[in-house]
Formats: sequence, C-alpha cells, structure tokens
Amino acid sequence: MESFLTDWGYAALILFGFLEAACIPISSEITFGFAGVLAYQGHLNLALVIIIGSLGNPLGTVLGGVIYGVSYMLMQSYYSSWANLLPYVLLIAILLVRPSGLLGRQVRRA
Repeated sequence: MESFLTDWGYAALILFGFLEAACIPISSEITFGFAGVLAYQGHLNLALVIIIGSLGNPLGTVLGGVIYGVSYMLMQSYYSSWANLLPYVLLIAILLVRPSGLLGRQVRRA
C-alpha cells in the first residue's frame, strides 16, 4: 500500500476514495493512515491529503469548519487558556452526540 501511494501519489488517494464510495471494502483509515505517514516523510503534502480526504462530504467539512472556527473564536475571547483543548472537546462531543458524523445518516442494523 505504501509503495503504491508513493508511486501514484494523490491519484492513488482519489482512486481509493472512489473505490470506497463504490462500496468496495478499502478502508479509508488504512489508506489515509499511510498517506499521513507519507506526508510526514515529505512524499505528499498534508494539506492536499486532508482536502482529498474531505471530498467525500464537502458540506459536512464546511459545517465542521464553521463550528470549529466560531467556537475557537469564542474560546479565545473568553477562555483563552483553554482554547487549545477545544478541538478534542468538540471531537468527543460530536462523536458522542452524532456517531455517524454531523450530517451522517443513521445506519439500520439488522
């Protein structure tokens, strides 16, 4: 997987994302985990990896960014010493309230 991502780069990320969206069992956690390591090593640009990873649900990405930005601004204004803790608190709160994501659909279980 790592050599394929190194050789094909961003095209491989787009391909794996497309295959996962087509219900072919390629886990994005594995794909983007390797992509993160390759970005750390300098083979890929981390900003582009994040953008490609968020293309699956752009509205959710924008909504999450707005929520984070407004919350961070308010935290900086009133509780600046706790502002760096905000991303983790938001992540845990959203996962507790909406485990499928901000705009995720409920999955019916048999």
